[in-house]
Amino acid sequence: MKHGTRAIDHFGRLHQPIRLTQENAWVKDYTWRNDNVGHDHYFLNKLTNERIPLTEAQWNDNDYTLERARQTERIERITT
Repeated sequence: MKHGTRAIDHFGRLHQPIRLTQENAWVKDYTWRNDNVGHDHYFLNKLTNERIPLTEAQWNDNDYTLERARQTERIERITT
């Protein structure tokens, strides 16, 4: 317990709880596949399990945002 307390003291204590909401539950994730086809990349909402598909390049791009992915998804729905 002593080492855990020292680590928290070093890195900082939370003063307000972090609340997970539908808006902040999004993460970039992927499903690893072993069929030499590639992996499935997507934004994933950890609360609702909603997925927005991404290309590998979009997934690797640290500047590619959830909002851009939503816009791309809307455009693809309209044009198909």
